[in-house]
Amino acid sequence: LQPDHLPSLHLAILVLSARGEGDEALRLCQHALEEYPDNLVLLALRARLEEKLVGGEQALNTTRTMFNLLRDIGDHQTGSGDSGIGTHLGADVCDNRSIVATSYSHWDTLSDKDSVSLQAHSMAASQVERTLSEVASSLSAGIPKYSPHDAAYAQIRTWLLTGELYLRLGQVEAAELCANEARQVYPLSYLILYLKGAIHQYREEWDQAKSCYQNSLSIYPRHLASLQSLGLLHLKLGSPRLAELALRAAIRLDPHSHVSWFNLGLVMEVSTFKNIKIKVLIIHFRLLRMKVRQLPTALLQPRL
Repeated sequence: LQPDHLPSLHLAILVLSARGEGDEALRLCQHALEEYPDNLVLLALRARLEEKLVGGEQALNTTRTMFNLLRDIGDHQTGSGDSGIGTHLGADVCDNRSIVATSYSHWDTLSDKDSVSLQAHSMAASQVERTLSEVASSLSAGIPKYSPHDAAYAQIRTWLLTGELYLRLGQVEAAELCANEARQVYPLSYLILYLKGAIHQYREEWDQAKSCYQNSLSIYPRHLASLQSLGLLHLKLGSPRLAELALRAAIRLDPHSHVSWFNLGLVMEVSTFKNIKIKVLIIHFRLLRMKVRQLPTALLQPRL
């Protein structure tokens, strides 16, 4: 009925990718970008697909396109030619004020009503207090609170995407520069803390990585990647019980995530219930590998 319906295109690309049809997903994404060349979410999807199918360097080229677009938006909104992002395209951007709002509204997963109960020894009260103190002092100092409709929010997400790409290419210094650039825009983002934790983990700086993941969860307890990484880090540091708690919290958030189940399987290898639990985890991992995502959530949550 409407072949160029943007939300339907987004969904179709994600479904094709989840089914393992990456080439078709990338082709559809390219087709959608012909209709919506300034859509940041489509560009981010293309970068993710290109990293998987073509390579990280090609994905970085796409993020440079995103920075050029953000540069134009920033120039128009501030009336300044020095935004520090990419190179100016010289195009007319009078209609670009709503691009960030329409593109990045799907990326905002924050909710005041969402919370996950973590055990006390999984997240020390002192760390929570320290984080809240930092938030209060920063807000009192006049740091603005950005909404998903601000260009600044889009800059943060693009810097972090670029940082993740650099990190997976082994270019740690470049990844850290991206994290620092994002922090200059808004230092209280849980996503920045997660990326900093991943950088510390890559360098085998375990204590610093754990602190970053815990602080990320102090700000937003439902961040799945932080829970998954924290679980593996607890296992690395010799605390399988804390690892299990973090990964079970991740599974409650998303029982379809094969990463959480696989990581929990690694933890169960050192538990006293290894045989029973590993058999169940293998079943779940196979179901997820087969992309059986249409099963009801209740069927994917047996009592362990």
